[in-house]
Amino acid sequence: IALAATALPGTKRWTYVEMNEAIGYAAVLGGLLAWLSVLRPRTAVSISPDGSEIAIQSVLGPLRWERRVPVEDISHLLLEASAGGLRPWTLFAVTKGGRRVLLLRENSELSARGALRTLGARLRAPITVRSDGVETRTAPEDIGRSLVERAAAPPPVPSPPPLTSLRVTESEDRWQIGYPPPDREVGKTLIGCGAAPVLAVMLSTWLLTVRPDSTVMRLLWVCSIVVLSLIAYLAISLRGEIISRLAQTRVEIAGGELRFHSARGKVETIPLANIESVEPARMGETPAITIVSPHRLLHMPGLGLLEDRAWVISALKNAIVRFA
Repeated sequence: IALAATALPGTKRWTYVEMNEAIGYAAVLGGLLAWLSVLRPRTAVSISPDGSEIAIQSVLGPLRWERRVPVEDISHLLLEASAGGLRPWTLFAVTKGGRRVLLLRENSELSARGALRTLGARLRAPITVRSDGVETRTAPEDIGRSLVERAAAPPPVPSPPPLTSLRVTESEDRWQIGYPPPDREVGKTLIGCGAAPVLAVMLSTWLLTVRPDSTVMRLLWVCSIVVLSLIAYLAISLRGEIISRLAQTRVEIAGGELRFHSARGKVETIPLANIESVEPARMGETPAITIVSPHRLLHMPGLGLLEDRAWVISALKNAIVRFA
């Protein structure tokens, strides 16, 4: 670009030396940017043979350093996560004084939870998972045990929120929670919410072209654009729940398995005896619920709004303990 700019009229021509210097600087800068783009910090965590301290070895290119944390100073292990993958899963050791020491950074949720489970069991330290602003705690004696083994009695199920449309059906050998089949009223509402603002914008735009000097027409056009923008924002924010309602997303517990019927028509299963916890999560802007097991994770988006999740999680735990 710089060489092309020198060919424009009225610009100074570069000499041969200046051209070589520019190419050299560009090559050095490009090499530095390429090296930084492939450079990744690596961290390894080990426990001393006597179990008295944790060693954190970090490597960044040619740089190497190590930190040691006494095990007796560790209050608990903390995993901060984003289920939507917006940032890495970060594992900390929290000292009794409240200081957080970075242990590992993992892009995979399953590997982060595996490292958390292993370190928690080795150190006999409680673990805390913080996802979407909600914390889930596990005592040292419960690490590695299934939800059924940990539960002395099924947890109480709170009353459902007044605005939820989720339905629970239960029989002797089957439990299910999901949305009822959509009726004509749902279709009419969706068509009205989508078509009415578009028609209003088209009509106000036509009126504005007919009467461009009218203040009323300008205000009408601005208001219709604002309403259309709000409808579009709500549709994007609630797309997970809208799709889940139309596709009848549901969770089914039967035959010793938890089956999640997703909006894509796929059925995913996890044995009830392997479930370690049921935790709140978020996938982008969509609230979700995560079923945690040792070898896989099951994210279930679209099961109710944020105010419904506590009720859904409690109902799921109760059903898992009962039918396992």
